[in-house]
Amino acid sequence: ELLLRIEGHDDLVRNAVYSPDEKNILSSSADNTIRIWDAATGKELWRKSLYAYYTQYSPSGCKIVVASFKEILIIDTETKKTISILKGHELRVNHTSFSADEKYIVSASDDRTIRVWDIETSIEILKIPILYGSIDYVTFSHDSKYIYSNGSYGIRIWDFQPLQYLINKIREQLEDYPLTPEERKKYYLD
Repeated sequence: ELLLRIEGHDDLVRNAVYSPDEKNILSSSADNTIRIWDAATGKELWRKSLYAYYTQYSPSGCKIVVASFKEILIIDTETKKTISILKGHELRVNHTSFSADEKYIVSASDDRTIRVWDIETSIEILKIPILYGSIDYVTFSHDSKYIYSNGSYGIRIWDFQPLQYLINKIREQLEDYPLTPEERKKYYLD
């Protein structure tokens, strides 16, 4: 039984997802808008004009990630302001996902890379090249220990924990060195 039909986009809806509290629906469309809808009434609550291939709420619902052409936007759901822009992909970003603790975003792009970003610093901390084929989907496991991806090459799983362990060890080693503020940011110490 159809409960509600939400209309308003002027072109193909690329994706639509519930907010974690299931009160709102976030959508992205080929009409170059992202929108938030009231899930009970279908009323449009907010819209932003921009190219968006994929959108998703953070697990807490306080942030939205937007996969755009060559960049990733992070938007605060309360203020609706862009709080960070992650740049580095060379072609369209197809998919993004938050880690469970909301410290990282993983992204997949037509440039045949999977990248992991530190949300607080907006710095790319890992780049995984895919030698052939497309990457259509990427996400963290529920405990954020693994990264899963799929595309024309099949399904791949990477162990993410050793990388975090290595980052933490490097941070510990660098704590005792006199570093400039730029170096401290580069090595995730501030």
